[in-house]
Amino acid sequence: MPNEHGGWGLTLEPGLLGLLVEPSVAGALLAVAAVLAFVARTPLKLVLVDRWRGRSLPRTRVATQVAAVELVVLVALVIGAAALAERPFW
Repeated sequence: MPNEHGGWGLTLEPGLLGLLVEPSVAGALLAVAAVLAFVARTPLKLVLVDRWRGRSLPRTRVATQVAAVELVVLVALVIGAAALAERPFW
């Protein structure tokens, strides 16, 4: 879990504000994707640092699995948001 206190607000507030202004399923998927991207940074960073240093610890294996699942779900959320959006959001 990331420990940046301000990062949580900077991640959650735009998504919540967007959903209050224009509620949509695609917007909700993007908001969840943003939070998941924020949470996925920690295990991904751990995996990359351990690989850079040439070590493989038990935590590296667990972090690799967690990061892989989070990234697959993140991609699925963005694809779902793009498919359900009424107009392009890029």
